[in-house]
Amino acid sequence: MTHPFDDRRPFRPADAKSAGITRAQLVGDDYQRVFRGCFVATGQDFNLLTRIHAALALVPMSYGVSHHTAASLWGATPPESADVHLAVPHKVRCEIPGIRVHRYRKPPKMVHRNGIGLTTPLGTYLDLASFTELVPLVVLGDSLVRHCALTPADLVAATTGHEGGRGIRLARRAATLVRGNVDSPRETMLRLLLVLGGLPEPVVDHRIHAADGSLLRRLDLAYLEQLLAVEYDGRHHIERTGQWHGDILRREEFEQAGWRFVVITSPDIWRTPGATLDRVGTALRERGVVLPRRTDAWRAHFPDRRGLAG
Repeated sequence: MTHPFDDRRPFRPADAKSAGITRAQLVGDDYQRVFRGCFVATGQDFNLLTRIHAALALVPMSYGVSHHTAASLWGATPPESADVHLAVPHKVRCEIPGIRVHRYRKPPKMVHRNGIGLTTPLGTYLDLASFTELVPLVVLGDSLVRHCALTPADLVAATTGHEGGRGIRLARRAATLVRGNVDSPRETMLRLLLVLGGLPEPVVDHRIHAADGSLLRRLDLAYLEQLLAVEYDGRHHIERTGQWHGDILRREEFEQAGWRFVVITSPDIWRTPGATLDRVGTALRERGVVLPRRTDAWRAHFPDRRGLAG
């Protein structure tokens, strides 16, 4: 069945010609180019779904979306990429800027959501292991567990049973570091900095409830025996003044109950990670923890930029 022409959806020049749209009109103000050889009416949302539909129209033999694009549709946090990523049969080529194809000798396992085929969460994780590094892969794993019906054990099992190939060793290592109930990528990064720095791994998403069962506070990372919390404070805490003030008051209440807080911001992770490890390590020692000698594994993933300009 042929659908009527709708310029609110991505279309090719041949479709425009059949609908009576001239070349001069197509390159005028009424239309905008999504990719080379694909257009949409001006004023339409130029979002990820628009770009996906355009890419699928230009590469109709694809299985669907994969890698970074599939992860985004699953609600996860993939490594950065401006391209739309498609899974295609092994012999298919595509040289359209903004569309990246990944060739499969065997069709990957796909599911369909809202009319779009995409690789499964487990398949997406395994695919991306070949295109990223440890920290962003654990960020991806944490976010897939949060947004999909997955557990960290599912990722471990998938990597253990995988036949191998490019990226599988990294996928296995990252899977062992994935945790559930992680609220944000920055919390994942902070946890990995501590672990790769040789500090004990804190508990993720520790929740403290009142006697009646109501939630009093959620702690990003916590050392329970030491009553030590390591909290990531993002910009949104400052922008939402009421929330920020409430957090301060609640934090003071818990400090009176014996808890100590080490508050971390983004520059503490990416500009001065060594100093951040010092801060948390000092707090642990003051709470009676005997720490092993610090490892240098963190340096490969969190280079210390202290003293650098910019």
